[in-house]
Amino acid sequence: MFFWAFCDAAERPAWRFREKNGATQDANPSILARETSRLGGFSVTRTEYMVTGGRAVRLLVSDGAQIAAIVDAISLDAPRCVYTPFSMPQTDDLSCNVASKSRLVLRAGGRGAKLFRMTNRVDGADLMDGCGLLLPDGFAAGTLRITPYSGLYAFGCRHLSVFALAEAADEKIKGWHMEGADAIEIAAPDKRCRLRISLDEAGVTLNDPFVEAAKTVSIDA
Repeated sequence: MFFWAFCDAAERPAWRFREKNGATQDANPSILARETSRLGGFSVTRTEYMVTGGRAVRLLVSDGAQIAAIVDAISLDAPRCVYTPFSMPQTDDLSCNVASKSRLVLRAGGRGAKLFRMTNRVDGADLMDGCGLLLPDGFAAGTLRITPYSGLYAFGCRHLSVFALAEAADEKIKGWHMEGADAIEIAAPDKRCRLRISLDEAGVTLNDPFVEAAKTVSIDA
């Protein structure tokens, strides 16, 4: 439910850019190149886009069932703030809890999901403390629309964001955790890390601890 909505949103980016004068515009992404590879139990899809006033690279990392992560690297020709909307299924029993400024807990139909914003870098500066909440943006067309944004003062030309989602049975979702110190780690209720994501100048290094495999993917936009 939530997992597939997240992956579907990843396939069709809906970025919006905010100018310093308050005007907003659609990114209008058009695909330049797309490549999918494997890392242990995960698929890794790298897509390059032409966007309004620049270029973007999006990585979608997914185990096909429970865990998905998105890495966005956007390079613009003028300083702008970036909005990254997601749409989630809306049902009569949907609940949406803002657990923290960077974490939502969604529940419906006996399923639960945690949606995290893990990274917010603008022109190389870590601005997680100033980034916007993952807030419900409205209920329209049968979906819950969530709009993480990079902050009213996070205008820049280079934007790097990481979003991640884990879905499980309602009673088990509480045990899923994501931490982001030296690396972003997604851990299951058994405390074992399922996916590790490291960001550096070389790109994104992905690690599947179950098979002790790793690969580095360029996010140069």
